[in-house]
Amino acid sequence: MGIIGQLVPQFNFAKCKGCGKCQVETSCPIKIAKVQDGMLQVDLDACNHCGRCQGRCPFGVTEEYIRGYKICIGGRWGKKTATGQALSKIFTSEEEILDTVEKLILLFRNEGLTGERFSDTIARLGFSYVNEKVLSGEIRKEEILSKKVTGGATC
Repeated sequence: MGIIGQLVPQFNFAKCKGCGKCQVETSCPIKIAKVQDGMLQVDLDACNHCGRCQGRCPFGVTEEYIRGYKICIGGRWGKKTATGQALSKIFTSEEEILDTVEKLILLFRNEGLTGERFSDTIARLGFSYVNEKVLSGEIRKEEILSKKVTGGATC
């Protein structure tokens, strides 16, 4: 699991003056902010919420942000590598993060196989299933903790 800070921009495109030297466009490291037809356009689905555009527009297009976190799961390093994927929610409090991390651990305890790594459990079950199960709140903590579990991760 990885927890990554997020600054989710709340663009106010109505404030764009089409100034011709867009500081939002030049500050975007992934090049999804572009001036088209003289006005700022941003592919909101492609935005990685890095916050580099924060406060860059002198006219106030990028003044407001939501601070949050994303959780990536399924990544691993070592002899076998895997790239993690972000859960489909931006979390806005530390309590939400801790609750979700606990649910992920409980899911692994309940549905992981003896000797299986967490990334392999996610691959076997499918990311969509894990994402839905954890975010829907259908994890029964007491039931899972009472389950007898043997084994551990192997490399």
